[in-house]
Amino acid sequence: MATTISPSTYTPLRSVSLDRLLAKDPESIQELLQGAQSPGFFHVDLRGVAGKQIRADLAQVYQVTKDYFDQPSQAKQEHFRADIDRGQVHNLYKPGHGYQTFELAREELASSQLACPGQLATHKELLTRFTADCHDLALTLVRNLSDVLGLAGDAHLETSHSDTQSNDSGLKLIEIPTVERMDEFPDTTHTDNGTLTLLWSTEMASQICDPITGEWGWAEERDGHVLVNVANSLQKQTGGRLHSCLHKVAQPSDGAHERYMVSYYLRPSAR
Repeated sequence: MATTISPSTYTPLRSVSLDRLLAKDPESIQELLQGAQSPGFFHVDLRGVAGKQIRADLAQVYQVTKDYFDQPSQAKQEHFRADIDRGQVHNLYKPGHGYQTFELAREELASSQLACPGQLATHKELLTRFTADCHDLALTLVRNLSDVLGLAGDAHLETSHSDTQSNDSGLKLIEIPTVERMDEFPDTTHTDNGTLTLLWSTEMASQICDPITGEWGWAEERDGHVLVNVANSLQKQTGGRLHSCLHKVAQPSDGAHERYMVSYYLRPSAR
């Protein structure tokens, strides 16, 4: 008998409108702060004017992701960079681990050699635009969090993400298929390095550990929204006032099939 997860196991997450954040709506900024404090995950509603381009590009980015990973292994292996560890990777293909990822560094999008190798070069304009929009979105969140926390001067969070200093922020394309039995999916429990993570998925895939109860729940996929979580650097920069939450990729029902994700990692500048 097939197993599925009941919607009652969803973790309640706050939803914040990007348009209202840009308008400096006080209630929306407080919602953002509370979501970043506990559990450290929240949704950003992109259904307004400010999120129109991201929403329009997302379907194409998913298709680029699928087409890239559908290539023969040999073609993808040509782009593997073994000298860079996962988590700091700019371009990566890792075979034989049950999933495949390829990361495009925001800074490297200016490089014809590293940013978009192979068939990705055909979609460089799309990927560059989507990456830039993700970066702007992430900085909007950081700016509002910093302001509401009363951080100023060198302590303001934007100073750690200046374009005058190098950083590893980047867009990651991900293929992470499900398995026949959901209870056999490998444990991927972790926290994220970096500042903030933006995540889109073709289906529900993220579980969150409640920092108060220790119980696990699902992050509901919401159309026109992006799932965002606080990462380790942001927790450290804010002295623990914001929470980098334990989470994992899992699957909500039995059955093996393809599944794709697109994520953007905002990372602080190297100092």
